[in-house]
Parts: sequence; structure tokens; C-alpha cells
Amino acid sequence: MKIQKIGIIGAGNMGSGIAQKVAQEGIQVLMVDVKDQYVKKGLENIKQTLSEGVQRKIFTEEQAKEILSRIRGTTIKEEVKDADLVIEAIFEDMDVKKDLFKELDKIWKEEWQTIYGYEGDNSDGEDPLLKRVDSIVQQFEEICRKTIN
Repeated sequence: MKIQKIGIIGAGNMGSGIAQKVAQEGIQVLMVDVKDQYVKKGLENIKQTLSEGVQRKIFTEEQAKEILSRIRGTTIKEEVKDADLVIEAIFEDMDVKKDLFKELDKIWKEEWQTIYGYEGDNSDGEDPLLKRVDSIVQQFEEICRKTIN
């Protein structure tokens, strides 16, 4: 399956960084967070990074505009239903992550793949991956490699 659209849950530093890298590779991105202010901040982070890239001659202004045009932000998690891949990039709170995957389970498509990472304490022994998560990815480079190839 060729990946054409990726949903990223979380617009913080990690989520916005992943969104930018994926968009740089020509893939449409839907970046989701719980509040408009978080989505806006994530988009501003991406704009700032792209602007710095233009100044450093990593991108042209046109390339930066094209990259940004591939990223859309929202607070509506259900919109990821059209994605080919979903990447979870929310803060390290196992209860919040479990709640997120329970919500995503309601709109799950069988062909979906999910990339998930958790670095926190799981001392309760409960499986943090729930029933449908395919991969554990903890390094940004590995996330990019898996989503682009």
C-alpha cells in the first residue's frame, strides 16, 4: 500500500516535527491535537522551522510553501479516518494514550497501521499497545524511515 496521507495525533514538538518531515517527503498530513491553540502552535513551529530552513538555504521559499500546504491541522480526531497511517505523538501519560487508542478503535480501518512510542513507566503491567497497534517506534529517524518507504 502506498502511503498518501498520514494522521499525526499530537501537535507538540515531536508531532509537528514528524508532520514537517512527512510533508517534506510529499505526503499529505493531518495533524490533530485537543485544542485549537495547540494545533496553531504546532503549525507555527513548522512555519518557523521552514523559515529558518529557507534562511539557511535548505529550502527555497517555494519548497517551504509546498511543504506547508501538505499539512492541515484540526482538533477533530475522527478526521484521521481517511489516513493510511496514524502516528501517535502525544505526551508521555499512559492513561491518556490508552484513552486515545480506545477513541481511535471506534473509527479503526483494518488496513490502518499505527506507529506508537512510549517511554514512561508501565509498572501496572497492562499492555500499553492495546489490541491494534502494529509497531513501537521510539526514534524520529525510524518513524520517518518507516512512513516514507
